[in-house]
Amino acid sequence: EQLLARRPETLSGGEAQRVAIARALLAGPRMLLLDEPVSALDEAGRAEILPCLARLHRELTMPVFLVTHALHEIARFADTIVHLVRGRVAAQGPLTAMLPQLGTPGDALAVLTGTVHAVDTAHHLMAVSTAFGDLQCVLAAREGESVRLLIAAREVSLGRAVDAHSSILNQVPAVVESLCDAAPGQLLIT
Repeated sequence: EQLLARRPETLSGGEAQRVAIARALLAGPRMLLLDEPVSALDEAGRAEILPCLARLHRELTMPVFLVTHALHEIARFADTIVHLVRGRVAAQGPLTAMLPQLGTPGDALAVLTGTVHAVDTAHHLMAVSTAFGDLQCVLAAREGESVRLLIAAREVSLGRAVDAHSSILNQVPAVVESLCDAAPGQLLIT
């Protein structure tokens, strides 16, 4: 609303992107192509609009094509990935099969789906029910909403036991199945 009285030439790049998305949706399209929709936004702007785009993705009954180089955006929005290299399809498939093939080992992401079952607005956290149990996450959805949780490999710690004195919010029992040298100084653990 705060942008309605402004002239187009006075909008920042991020504001112009948001207006362009709104205009496209008002036209009642049968499909939506989002080409780097948050590239002109700073971190605060991205934090504001990415949850809106995620909700839009869940609620629209039309195909949405997202063009991006950002692995976290792919993981957050994609159901199916078409990986292009020099304008040609290099690979395609469902998110869970394709995500490990993209990026570098240092960029490795796991994607969990779950449902928000509790919200703690005082601490800006939400409790999400997943296949691995309840996880506490930064508040980004409302109670009852289905969400995708992105877990970056660099944000995972391993320990031999649950540590009640740790500041780590989520501690999940797991079994290490394999170890693989991913790159100098990096180990890929599954």
